[in-house]
Amino acid sequence: KGGELSYPISKESVRQILKTHGIKPRPKGKRQKPREAEPSWQAALYNHTVWAMDFKTVFDVRGNMLYIFNIIDHGRRKLIWSRATLHPTSAWVAQQLREAVGWEDPPETIVLDRDSSFLPVVRHTLPALGIKPRRIGYKCPWQNAVVERFHRTLQEELLDFIVPINVRHVNRLLGQYQQYYNTARPHMANGGYPPVLPGQPANDSAYSGGTRKIETVKWLGGLHNSYRWAS
Repeated sequence: KGGELSYPISKESVRQILKTHGIKPRPKGKRQKPREAEPSWQAALYNHTVWAMDFKTVFDVRGNMLYIFNIIDHGRRKLIWSRATLHPTSAWVAQQLREAVGWEDPPETIVLDRDSSFLPVVRHTLPALGIKPRRIGYKCPWQNAVVERFHRTLQEELLDFIVPINVRHVNRLLGQYQQYYNTARPHMANGGYPPVLPGQPANDSAYSGGTRKIETVKWLGGLHNSYRWAS
């Protein structure tokens, strides 16, 4: 800082400097324990049950902006909640969280950004649900990378192919996409299995033949397909 120069020096040099000025390098008495290093951001997230939440926006056919509120689990990348609204108020977000937790085991921590609509949720709703909020830094979306990456997937696999008529229309599609994403879409974080109820992959090399056939399951009107053994 300020044009200062710094050079690395050895412990022996430090010891000699202290000795020259009459300071004992190792004063007697009780030494304080070294301060434990704080866990990294990644370790803090993955050592606990963590969800992440954020908004994704899309325009309807009339040009109105719809706000899609998503909650995703860091563990198996399960999509916990996905709902849209025209008015993303704090009260609406709080109700969505209550409903999401009502269907799932609550996490230890939720990662979220510093959106002003989240402030009452951080102060009241999450503590009441027994969940610790973990707010990311200002203008640091990479600290909430799991949900940000899901938003890209949602855009490329659904939103790029539709023009929502209204909130009811997009919520119906989001419900179908959530089922597809959780039960049929493979994910690298899960070794190629979907987040929920992983089944036997259709191309399992252990299958050696016979009369079994593969059937196609269409999702979102055929926008996506998954494959399974026919019963």
